[in-house]
Amino acid sequence: MIKRTICFVFVLFFSLIFQAPAFADDNFDVAYDVTYRFSDNHNALVTQTVTLTNKTTNLFATQYQGSIYGTVVGEINGFDSTGPISVESEKTNDKETIITASLKEKTVGQGSFSSFSVNYTLSGLVSQNGRINEIAIPRPSKNQPVLGYKVTVIVPQSMGSVGFVKPKVKYQQTGSSYVFSFSTPQSLQGILVGIGTVAHYSFDITYHLSNHSYR
Repeated sequence: MIKRTICFVFVLFFSLIFQAPAFADDNFDVAYDVTYRFSDNHNALVTQTVTLTNKTTNLFATQYQGSIYGTVVGEINGFDSTGPISVESEKTNDKETIITASLKEKTVGQGSFSSFSVNYTLSGLVSQNGRINEIAIPRPSKNQPVLGYKVTVIVPQSMGSVGFVKPKVKYQQTGSSYVFSFSTPQSLQGILVGIGTVAHYSFDITYHLSNHSYR
């Protein structure tokens, strides 16, 4: 089994109402609902829905920034309840891509919340280990607290039979796909799914026994 480190971290930028921008710390609760939909070519279309809940009375979020490590990111766009939002990406090195989303909906007031989604493609999440395709799903950085983290992984059955799922969860077969669902705290451990060709053999064994009696 190949061990790989694939994770993301997030940063929020916020503004004081009618004042200059500042940098966010623990002023917002952040919850994720992320879907990974894999194709036959092993690329994944990711829909990452983020819900922000304001914990303050005088701040609102203006930007969301997430860093994805260890994979190739492409085809990035975003939207909220009002329509498309501006999303930019920057590749800082061979292992990190920074995604920045400008937020149109303002979460003004304590307890107010808003949601937005960022779509992108990922390649490099699937590795071959013999006849098994190992799918490694990115996890949040341990230094980034999240209120909730739900992950859904959808894999075409054409990739083979399910060999293992870590952490272990029940899965569904919907149409021509396998659907795996993970929630907090399981989803924070890192997810690994093995799918491929498993051979089963049936055979008979014939024993020739000799019984020697000694007097």
